[in-house]
Amino acid sequence: MDGGTDDSRAPDAATSEGGDATVPMLVLSLQPAHLVEDPGDTVTVTVNVMRVGFTGEVTFLVSPPLEVEASQPAPALDSTSTFEVSTPAATANGDYDVVLTGSSGSIVAQVHLPVHVGSFYELDGGSWTVPN
Repeated sequence: MDGGTDDSRAPDAATSEGGDATVPMLVLSLQPAHLVEDPGDTVTVTVNVMRVGFTGEVTFLVSPPLEVEASQPAPALDSTSTFEVSTPAATANGDYDVVLTGSSGSIVAQVHLPVHVGSFYELDGGSWTVPN
């Protein structure tokens, strides 16, 4: 060897012969980012979609816990979609987690939507307190 660089190694996955290649990525965010609902409420949530290094439709799957209901968002051809989150009247007060998964081919992203059902305060002997 002449002490120069070894050009025999294969290029890594993040580069191409012409330079850096963009690794396709999907970024999802929700508006609002968390919910505080009373039993019986329904709230519309917007899904913001950012594509990096690819174009095309993004499809979604919403996975709510048993105590919470959610509609499935329409596929996103542009940068947004919407879905509804509902808490039936019989939903117990507490904290729940709704998971939204977006995908376009093999590119997948996931975002969580915390849902608090019930008030953060309760009336206790004439004073408002934070429940345990």
